Amino acid sequence: MEHRPSCVDVSIILVFYEDPAEIRVCIESLPEACPGTSYEVKIIDNSPKQILEERMFSGFTHVELSRSGGNVGLARATNLALRRAVGRYYLCLNPDVIATPESITKLVAYGDATPDAGIIGVKLVNPDLSLQYSCRRFYTLGHVLVRRTLFRNLLPAAAIDAHHLMMNYDHQTARDVDWLLGSCLLVRAAAEKEVGPMDPGYFLYFEDVDWCYRMHQAGWRVIYFPDAHMIHAHKRESASAGFSRQKRAHIASFFRFHRRHGWRVLCGNRGNMRTSLRQRALSIDPSETGNP
Repeated sequence: MEHRPSCVDVSIILVFYEDPAEIRVCIESLPEACPGTSYEVKIIDNSPKQILEERMFSGFTHVELSRSGGNVGLARATNLALRRAVGRYYLCLNPDVIATPESITKLVAYGDATPDAGIIGVKLVNPDLSLQYSCRRFYTLGHVLVRRTLFRNLLPAAAIDAHHLMMNYDHQTARDVDWLLGSCLLVRAAAEKEVGPMDPGYFLYFEDVDWCYRMHQAGWRVIYFPDAHMIHAHKRESASAGFSRQKRAHIASFFRFHRRHGWRVLCGNRGNMRTSLRQRALSIDPSETGNP
């Protein structure tokens, strides 16, 4: 493995948990996804047994493996990589994602052309190429009731789910959104410097909702960019039957988010978000975009 270029276009961050074959397929997809784009790969082994070894990635360039010392949670593990990253952008990528040809180069180019974008997400598709609803509206009280309580049978669940998942949007044109699934997030380094990294208080789930919310509050845009797409083997473990560990983590993170940002978000109150977009657009430093 080669280590630490001084500066690159994008630092790709992978938090590993349990499947070495899966992360290898992800890394193998990166060269064709980055033509003309310089990159480094930061892998954090976040598995309880710390099972990854450097020799597994000996054939790849600019790959650095670090260990978290055990399962410290997704947000905290991601932040370990952010501290060592040197890119103009950080691409937080799940190991179960396969990057398609030119997808990362397209993302970076769109980021350079959209200097007020703090976070950008690609179109995610399932292995059968069907659409994943990866851009979403913030949770409302109605959505919580239909997803997590017995009130589902008393409410128009399908309509509420469709609103939350933005099913009425064609997913063919770029647009501002409330939040994006953390499976693939391109984060501008300048925005992360201002807003801060992921909140390590989230062990699992809602770290992506929280990061996007804070970007909005600071005046950075959060944008869904479907011109680039990637394949995601999404497991959605929090939706499993019973009161599983993943479901408990999801509920705990939900309460943390609303304790931190206020329960008014459930009622559609977005506070002071997006109030400074125009000011930010007028004050962007050209050096942040990679353009002269």
